[in-house]
Parts: sequence; C-alpha cells; structure tokens
Amino acid sequence: MRSEVRTLGPVTVLSPFGRLDGAGASALEAALKAVVEGGGSPVPDCADMNYVSSAGLRVLPIGAKTSRQVGEARRALASRTGNFR
Repeated sequence: MRSEVRTLGPVTVLSPFGRLDGAGASALEAALKAVVEGGGSPVPDCADMNYVSSAGLRVLPIGAKTSRQVGEARRALASRTGNFR
C-alpha cells in the first residue's frame, strides 16, 4: 500500500491509497507508530482508500491509542467515505 505523509501544523496526516487489507495494515501501523514516537500527532486521511478489511479497521485506532500512551490527547480521522460512516 502506498501512503503519503505530510505535516500540517501540529499534526501529521497519513494518506493511504487503495486497499487497506492485511498487508497494508501492517505498513500503516508502522507509519502511525513512527509518527507518535517522533513526537507527532497522526491523523489518518481515508479519502483515497477504496477498501478496508477487518485488519485495516483494527489499525486505525492504533494512532489514537499510542498517542494517549505518550500523553498526546488528539484523535482524528479525516475524509471518511461512505464506508466509514
């Protein structure tokens, strides 16, 4: 899974493209954890995802959970499509 990472003020937006399945989930999990460990606040942007498996759904809250563990309170999910509402 290809993913774009950009920093916008105090947050780091991770924009995965295509399918968030088992293989892509592990890559997104690593990216979310890297942002938090680097002191950032991750925000997954779901605008360009066209499929999310159960493994992908499990990964999306990891950024929030990891952020809480290091004392960061921000939690967000950007550009939810019809599949996430």
